[in-house]
Amino acid sequence: MTGENAIGGHARFAGSLAPGRQGLRLVAARTGLREHEAKAVGHTPVTTQSAPDDHKAYYPGAKAITIRSPATARPDNCSAPS
Repeated sequence: MTGENAIGGHARFAGSLAPGRQGLRLVAARTGLREHEAKAVGHTPVTTQSAPDDHKAYYPGAKAITIRSPATARPDNCSAPS
């Protein structure tokens, strides 16, 4: 979108940046679109998921966290459809 707007386009990003929240020993944060939101605006999303430790395992108390990393499957489809 940045490139499109740099040459006079008017693309808008409908993603979000949600601040981290912590409560009951749960932390959640989010940036960008989720899969269903990307599909709704015409993207073809692909997502990977991993479960690394929340900090180095050699420090006590390390726990697995879930990270989902979405991306567009087709780089030519990076801006919202007209």
